[in-house]
Amino acid sequence: MIRTKDDKPARHRLIRVSIVLASLVLLFYFVRQSTWLSSLEPGDVRELVQQWGELGILIYALAFTAGLLLYVPGTIFIVVAGVLYGPFWGSLIAFVVANFAVFVSFNLIRWLGGTSTAGEIHPVLNARLNKISRQPVLTVAFLRTFLWTAPVLNYLLALTAVEQRHHLVGTLLGTVVPIVAIVLASDWFLVRWSAN
Repeated sequence: MIRTKDDKPARHRLIRVSIVLASLVLLFYFVRQSTWLSSLEPGDVRELVQQWGELGILIYALAFTAGLLLYVPGTIFIVVAGVLYGPFWGSLIAFVVANFAVFVSFNLIRWLGGTSTAGEIHPVLNARLNKISRQPVLTVAFLRTFLWTAPVLNYLLALTAVEQRHHLVGTLLGTVVPIVAIVLASDWFLVRWSAN
C-alpha cells in the first residue's frame, strides 16, 4: 500500500475510491446493455458522429477519459479519431482530447492516492523516476513520446512528485508526434482498405 504525504484519513480515501469505482461500473454496465452499439457499421458510425457535431466530440472525449481510467489503451481512441474525423480534424481532436483525458486521469489518481514518498517504490523504478525531479518536463515528454497515453504511465506519474504544470507541458510536448502519426496511419489504412 502506498502511503502518502497527505494526512487524510483512510476512510475518506476509501469513500472517494468507492464512488469512482461505482461510477465506472455503472458506465460499463450502461455500455454493455446498449444494444444499438452492436448494430452499427463503421460507415454509419462516421456519418452519425459527424451529424452530432460538437456532441459527438464531447461523447468521444468522455469515452476516451473513462477508457483511460478503465485501463483501455488510448491508442484505440486515437485510431477512432482518425477513422471518424479524417487526418486533419482527427489529429487535432485526438491531440486535445487525449491530453484532456491524461490530465483528468493524472489529477484523479493524484487526488485519490496522493504522491508517493521516496523509498516506497521499487528501488530500480525509484532510481529512474528520480530524474523527474531534476528534469520534469523533459522526462515526462520523453516518456510520453514512447508511451503516449498508456494508462499505467498515467497512474505512475500521478504517484510521483512531478508538479501538475510540468506534467501538463511534458505531456503536450511528448504526445504531438505519436498522436499525429497514429491518426495519419489509421486514416491511410482506412482509405486503402475502402479502395479494395
